[in-house]
Amino acid sequence: MDDQAKSDCHPMKEELRIHHSEPHVLSTWHTVDADDRMLGLQIDRRVLREK
Repeated sequence: MDDQAKSDCHPMKEELRIHHSEPHVLSTWHTVDADDRMLGLQIDRRVLREK
């Protein structure tokens, strides 16, 4: 159920999950673009809740 919600939220959820263990990589992805940054912050919240 959570996986389905994530795939609806963002198609790159698998890649982000892999990079989740590397904060510096995730941070770099966040700063790629303003829109991506907002989207990244939303995903970050989901990932943190997952832990």
